Amino acid sequence: MKKRFFIPVLFIAGAALLWGCGQKIKPGTAGVKRPVVEGVVTGVVSPSRITDEYEAAGTVVSRNLSVISSRLMGTISSVRVQRGDRVRKGQILATIASPETADKAAQARQGVEEAIKAVEMAQEHKALTDTTYRRMKSLYDEKAITRQEFDEMTTKKAVAELDLAQASAALARMRAGEREAEVYSGYAVLRSPVTGIVVDKKADPGTMALPGMPILSVEVPRYQVETSLDEKFWGKVRPGMELSIEVPSTGYKAKAPVAEVVPSIDPMARSFDIKLDVPPTLTSGQFVKVYVPQGERDAIMVPSGAVLDRGQLQFVYVVGPDGVIQLRVVRTGKTVGDEVEIASGLNAGERIITGGLDKAKEGAVVKEARTDVGPK
Repeated sequence: MKKRFFIPVLFIAGAALLWGCGQKIKPGTAGVKRPVVEGVVTGVVSPSRITDEYEAAGTVVSRNLSVISSRLMGTISSVRVQRGDRVRKGQILATIASPETADKAAQARQGVEEAIKAVEMAQEHKALTDTTYRRMKSLYDEKAITRQEFDEMTTKKAVAELDLAQASAALARMRAGEREAEVYSGYAVLRSPVTGIVVDKKADPGTMALPGMPILSVEVPRYQVETSLDEKFWGKVRPGMELSIEVPSTGYKAKAPVAEVVPSIDPMARSFDIKLDVPPTLTSGQFVKVYVPQGERDAIMVPSGAVLDRGQLQFVYVVGPDGVIQLRVVRTGKTVGDEVEIASGLNAGERIITGGLDKAKEGAVVKEARTDVGPK
């Protein structure tokens, strides 16, 4: 009896529930109540003409870098400058103690003194010989001496002249040796070849100096940017052409003229080097981006402030024809001034929120939105 009664009752209850629901919700007539957003700024995006640029990495270098090296063996006795010091041309930077060089200089001076004495003796001997020769010639003319005696005197005169010539030549050699020794002694004093800034110091007092060993570097504060370009730009970049540069560490941006194009292509890297003149406000060693124009194209540009960064993704608020806000994923491209390229995710003619993003909310309706000027 219970089973028969339960089934009809259950059926009737289900039918009543379905009838009640049908009375409350009618298909196609239900509405969604959305929050209203006010005070946002919108703009219609449109294609803009932009210039594509090739980006190359460059480095700031001095136009004139002097590496001061030792030319002799010895011990560095003093270093009178530090990195960053400004020096003038001819200023003493360091000294080297070289006993061997000092000994050679002393020997050269002694040799010159001895050669001078030898020349003086040869001159006195020649003067005496010349006087005797004149007397003997007078006697020979008067037939007071024989021909043999006069010939012997003539030979002595020639020998005296030869001795003087040899002594003079020896003195010249000694003086040359003395000058050479003085030059080597001068190598013991390292002077700045230019007026500039000490940028490197590789040795301290007490260090053993060897020929060719770098000790200091001085650069003239006139700078260039050195960079390499792909060979596809060969013949397109010429001296005098201005390229855009940027120093990421400081935000510095400017136009820099091409000072030099190295007239050869590296067969391994398939690139060639160029140099650009830059102002002395930059610092040697700074990393610089160099931009070379490649051509123009159409692109969708939006204000940088209209793009939201959330993790690794970028979004923009898109306002549909019905005024409903959608949060859409986009992929950004290059940045030009205060605008950023939207490479994908947005089409020309669509309306986006460019201001008041803190008030925007996905799914809300924009009411009385102020419309700004769209991207150029």
